[in-house]
Amino acid sequence: MRHVQALVAGKTQQMDFGGATDRDSLVHRRHPRRRGRGLKRTLAVVAILIAVGYSGAPIELTKLIAANVTQKVQANVTDRPQVIAPQVQPDLEAQRVRRVAAERERLAVARQSKEQSFERALDEHYLAPEGCDNWKSDRHMVECVNHGMRARAQFMERFYGG
Repeated sequence: MRHVQALVAGKTQQMDFGGATDRDSLVHRRHPRRRGRGLKRTLAVVAILIAVGYSGAPIELTKLIAANVTQKVQANVTDRPQVIAPQVQPDLEAQRVRRVAAERERLAVARQSKEQSFERALDEHYLAPEGCDNWKSDRHMVECVNHGMRARAQFMERFYGG
């Protein structure tokens, strides 16, 4: 109920005082003032001076006013703060990603080299039982493949030391 009364009182204040309340002035204070407020006015004066100069006014007066306007425009331009270019920071995330990728590549090459040496050693060590080069039945094929798998597992334990 108090909230509604405050809203009604605010509307009444706006109507009594020409529509401006304290709250409205706070809203307007939040907006920053723009730089170069007189620039439009100065350009209008320059345009008027040019028009007057072409219409036959005294040239000395026109030059004096034009010089004054030029000084104001130059002062407005030089008073602005200079923008400093941001320094380029190294892209640390990109460097980290490249390091991680290089490490992964190095580990993959090392793993592949170790697997190749394991396969060469297994080929030199393993001898298939007689008759496994030509299977006689499906059951014989399964026995030969299982024998090779068991031999590979045993050799892997000895090769990797596990």
